[in-house]
Amino acid sequence: MTCASILALLVVTGRAGGQIVTLGPPPPKTALEAFELQEGATIVHGLSRIGEVVGPQGGAVVVIAREMTNAVTGRKARGVTIEVHERDSTPRYSTSYIDYDELAGLIQGLEQLGRLNRSSTQLDQFGGDYRTKGHFRVAVRGFRSDISVALSSGLVDPTSATFKATDLGKIRDLLVAAVVKLDALGAPGTTPPD
Repeated sequence: MTCASILALLVVTGRAGGQIVTLGPPPPKTALEAFELQEGATIVHGLSRIGEVVGPQGGAVVVIAREMTNAVTGRKARGVTIEVHERDSTPRYSTSYIDYDELAGLIQGLEQLGRLNRSSTQLDQFGGDYRTKGHFRVAVRGFRSDISVALSSGLVDPTSATFKATDLGKIRDLLVAAVVKLDALGAPGTTPPD
């Protein structure tokens, strides 16, 4: 847990009707994350690092294919994690979980964002965003012919990195490679935890 997460938990601690109320971290938004957070269960992790794209300022995005298995029940969860690495004075990263069934939409969203250009609107500036349930965000902004891409990960104190517009295709290709890797394991999908 990062210092920012601890600070956020302390900030949301307060009194309600004489009772001390402490709000913990939000519940997981993805089945993959919920699967990993099971208590009282042995979870076996399988990982394949698909690849990394480094932006012009040194930030990076890393795509990892994941399969988790409950050792007792045999239930499985599949998807990817995306790490967004900042390369500031204090390097740090955040991880977003993306369920298998959300990958096709993300890949399509990257393709659509990659087609944005000056003709996308009649106004001076243009942009588009794609967000996943696991707090991964892709934002494209453009002014005339200058297009920038920002990726971010996390809910409280997210990390972010900037990329060139041409990097969207590389990131998309990593996600497609992750889907191919996961499909090779057999029946795709995520099975909710017990």
